[in-house]
Amino acid sequence: MSALSHTQAQQWIEQAADGILQPDQQQLLQQHLKGCAKCRAFAAQLSALEHSLRGALLARWPQEGLPPGGKKELSEQLKSQFGKGGGGAAPWTILKWLGPLLLLSVAALLWLSSQAPPLAAATATPTASRTATATPSLTVTLPALQILTDTPEELTLIAIPIQTANCREGNGSVFEVDDTLFEGEAYIPNARGFDNQWVRFLGPVTENQCWVYVANLEFFINDRLTAIQDIPELLLPFVPYPATPTASPTPTFPPEPPIAQCSDGFDNDGDGRIDYSVAGAGDRECRSADDNDEAVP
Repeated sequence: MSALSHTQAQQWIEQAADGILQPDQQQLLQQHLKGCAKCRAFAAQLSALEHSLRGALLARWPQEGLPPGGKKELSEQLKSQFGKGGGGAAPWTILKWLGPLLLLSVAALLWLSSQAPPLAAATATPTASRTATATPSLTVTLPALQILTDTPEELTLIAIPIQTANCREGNGSVFEVDDTLFEGEAYIPNARGFDNQWVRFLGPVTENQCWVYVANLEFFINDRLTAIQDIPELLLPFVPYPATPTASPTPTFPPEPPIAQCSDGFDNDGDGRIDYSVAGAGDRECRSADDNDEAVP
């Protein structure tokens, strides 16, 4: 069977509360809840509602039995406690199933009350006899759901560099280094790229958003070492990388003119004399320093 959607998981949570979920469905639901904070919160709300309903019933009508003519009073009490506009323990959006549950609760209470002996007769019965013919309990026990009784675990994600790492303005060496994460320190990441290769942090010094290569990091969820691909998106969302900066064009310069033979420092015509000299000690064929031919006078 494929992975559960949030809608299917929440339907199965309600069915589990009714005790009609199959074992294989229960197993898939448990696996989904381990990685889905949204559905764990839904399950916790449903569990809180169950406990609140049970507490209200027992507080108003304890085990002595339903009072005579109490059907209407019980219905009104349930509507006031859990109805739309009453002081319900959970938002109205998750109470679409509450109507059938209330009717079942009322029916159970009335049936149990009809099976119980009158209160006066029960008072006159000796203790030993009462023990043998005890008044049926009016406790309403909703089907148990193990996942609802567990307190949802609050997940905390940290990243610890395995070596001091540059925190760059984007995902690559083409981006400038903006901050530094130090080896062995704990930092809280706030996003990652869609390829799971770079992770974003708020720089500890500059307080700018900057990126660290994932190979430099270890991730822990509640002290459990976790691979980045196993981190729920709720804890570390995916975001686009910054745009790659455009490289500045390389400046070009016009070529320098060649140096004339009469000033290049070489004996170009092999006559033993070099370049032009004002004092006349240079090559006599050079008429000036700009002359480009030492051989022609």
